[in-house]
Amino acid sequence: MGTGILKPGDQAFEFTLAEATSGQLLGPANFAGRHSIVLLFYRGMW
Repeated sequence: MGTGILKPGDQAFEFTLAEATSGQLLGPANFAGRHSIVLLFYRGMW
């Protein structure tokens, strides 16, 4: 179920990504979702 960008087994990240994708229907909530994804992404890079 990986996206090819995330590390295998990083379920928390993928879950957040799925949440944000679903959040696109919510509008403003999606903005917060994307922001969280960016933070998690860079956090994983360190």
